[in-house]
Amino acid sequence: MTDAGFFRGTSTDQDARFSNKEKKHMKTMKFEASLDQEVDIKKVNLETLRPWVNERISAMLGMEDDVLQDFVFTQLEGEDGQKINPRRMQIQLTGFLNAKNARVFMGELWSHLASAQTNPDGIPAAILEKKKLELQREMEEKQALQARIEQDIRLRELEQQARAQAEQAKAQAESKRRESERDRDRDRDRDQEQRRDEDRDRGTSRSDRRDRDRDRDRRERRERDKRRDRDRDYDRRDRDRDRDRDRDYDRKDRDRGRDRDRDRRDDRDRSRSRREDRERDRSSDRDKDRSSSQRRSHRRSRHSSESDAGDASPVKSDK
Repeated sequence: MTDAGFFRGTSTDQDARFSNKEKKHMKTMKFEASLDQEVDIKKVNLETLRPWVNERISAMLGMEDDVLQDFVFTQLEGEDGQKINPRRMQIQLTGFLNAKNARVFMGELWSHLASAQTNPDGIPAAILEKKKLELQREMEEKQALQARIEQDIRLRELEQQARAQAEQAKAQAESKRRESERDRDRDRDRDQEQRRDEDRDRGTSRSDRRDRDRDRDRRERRERDKRRDRDRDYDRRDRDRDRDRDRDYDRKDRDRGRDRDRDRRDDRDRSRSRREDRERDRSSDRDKDRSSSQRRSHRRSRHSSESDAGDASPVKSDK
């Protein structure tokens, strides 16, 4: 009996029913030209690609898929010393994504990996540029908010200055009106007194006129005293009004200073809350990455144990 007849049957390689589907896909599927570039995965910081991978998979599937995301990074990490085959990885992703999405995804992913291996930090240039744009946009929003606050403060100051000028002009106009009324009243009283004196002087003696002159002088002194008291009262009211207006200005200045301090505190609180949110997001991403790494290590260990069990199974022979 020859060696060829010792085992009966055919192997899976000899049976046409068990042909290598991967080789067939390698020949029939379309691949992006970027997959021809060699990539050293050790030079790439894979954690920086995780947000981009999650975003692209969610956009293609219309929902989040943690299993597929973990599968992608498991394929990228691979075994120690094992070289990544991007075409085989695209074939494996075709079952999760369709053929077109798998080709587009692998083309973009491999371009990012090729760009990251040339960067000393292992970060793709596109992701770095996106992060710079986000920081620049955040800075521009902060500057625009500060500019709006300063513009509002300037507008309030201008309104207060215009209001103060209007009140001052109104007070001056009122003072001129009162002065003109006082002058008109004095002129009218003088004319009336003069007419009364002229009427009394007709047909009177010199002594009577002297008495009337004395009475007239006394009345004029009383009128002057009254006018002086009235002017003093007007001046006192003007001083009180000016003092009240100055107090209002001072109070408004203090309120404006408090508003400016409150706006600055609100800006600091918003900046601190944004930093806390970013720190919270980073910590949650780290926890998620840690749990994903634990799941991947558990799957690898289970896969290796199943492979060892399959290798240890005995081979049936026909005697």
